[in-house]
Amino acid sequence: MKNAGSDSGALIVVSELDHSMEVVATGATHRNTADNYDHEDDSGIDIKLVHGRVNEFPLAKSLINLAFHSKTEVIVNDAKHDDRMKRDIKKLKKAKSIFVLPLVNQNKVLGILYLENQSMTGAFTSAHKLALEIVGSQAAISILNANVFNNMEILINKRTREIKSLLRKVYPEQILHRIQKGGERKIADEVEECSIFFSDIVKFTNFTNRNSVAQVHFMLDSLFSKLDYLTECLQIEKIKTIGDAYVAICGAPISNEQHAVLMAEFALCTLEAVDQYNEFVETKNEEIEDQNKLVDENHVIATLRGYTPEEAATFSFLTEDELKNPINIYNRQHEQYNREVTHWNESHEEQKQHRLDKIMMRVGLNSGPIIAGVFTETRPIYDILGDTVNTACRMESHGFPGRVHVSENFYEKIKDTFDCELRGEISVKGKGKMKTYFVNSRKFDPMLSADQNSSLEQIGTLHSPILSPNTSTPRHNRYSMFGSPPSTAASTTTTSGVNLHFD
Repeated sequence: MKNAGSDSGALIVVSELDHSMEVVATGATHRNTADNYDHEDDSGIDIKLVHGRVNEFPLAKSLINLAFHSKTEVIVNDAKHDDRMKRDIKKLKKAKSIFVLPLVNQNKVLGILYLENQSMTGAFTSAHKLALEIVGSQAAISILNANVFNNMEILINKRTREIKSLLRKVYPEQILHRIQKGGERKIADEVEECSIFFSDIVKFTNFTNRNSVAQVHFMLDSLFSKLDYLTECLQIEKIKTIGDAYVAICGAPISNEQHAVLMAEFALCTLEAVDQYNEFVETKNEEIEDQNKLVDENHVIATLRGYTPEEAATFSFLTEDELKNPINIYNRQHEQYNREVTHWNESHEEQKQHRLDKIMMRVGLNSGPIIAGVFTETRPIYDILGDTVNTACRMESHGFPGRVHVSENFYEKIKDTFDCELRGEISVKGKGKMKTYFVNSRKFDPMLSADQNSSLEQIGTLHSPILSPNTSTPRHNRYSMFGSPPSTAASTTTTSGVNLHFD
């Protein structure tokens, strides 16, 4: 700094994003007792690492801006008599000579070197300028390298967050922690008691044959997204989807004494989600039917060709010569009508393809011990296996559309909480005769005390397990995060209080 002809200075870094300027270091050739400097080198230069905007320091901001925009050095030999110092001279009364050097690399200003001499005018000579230009080019390269390193670090952190977010969607949080922190690669846990959920869309193959790929994707994505949300609400872990099948577990990897109750609630909410999807479909199909109503020929022409009904009725789309000959009028009208009706019918058929089909779902539940873990090294997933899982699958496949079909073992765990219906003994593939049940509704709300539930039951407000009758306002907010359904798919929550939003 002494060799450059200055007794104080500052290093300013320019942001690559918004070109904002930040002072990162200041220096002086003599110690200012008012400041606490971080370092003093052998030449007696005091260096202070700082962090702040240019406005926060006694610097000639007008000269800094001039150097930034012109990308050339700015030299002031006599600060008191230089017109460029009019705005800054009041706060820089001691300054006599100022040198501002933009640090440029690849035609970009990466920083500003600001030097000031308070002892003499004309302090910065041509020799000083040459030396500072060499130092400035080296400083610009250093700042560029620092920016590259910082950008790489930001990009790495961003990618790391994205990978962690993706892994959290693939693995349960506890399993992911064991893999990342504990270094476990082969995970296999014996779970003594849990509940398994299986669901399947009835006649899904026929659905895929009747609908386009986009419609099938819309249905599955809309429905499964709502089920994913419900799993978060009810402490249930989604295992996987296999085509139209949805598999979930409660009680693993975190044990939960209420696993059966929560799973039964989830099953009823799932059927409610299906009902609301079907209401949305019905509303959408009604809109399509309204658009496809056939009208008379004038309205067809007016709608598809941009004419008003009055213009179409007077054949105002014909030329003046054609209007003089009634035969031409008839022929032209007939040809036009045929073309428009053909176009209209093609459009009508295309609209038919956009109609949505309603769906029905079977649900099967079972409780018992399982084995859960991470299997295979190629595309490893957290999966479950065992007789309990197989039985839950059988409950689904042997069930009825729109019903929650459960095993006797599962029924014993929820019979005091849910209203169930005995189906009787049935032959189950691979299991023989089994007594099974259907889950209809919840008997009481677990969020309320026994006395409160007893009072509600006496006055008949337990018609719905989550909602009081004749109202769409939940008694608590466990499932109210979906928001109101769109106007095109208005639906009222009935069975389990789940208010879904299908777009």
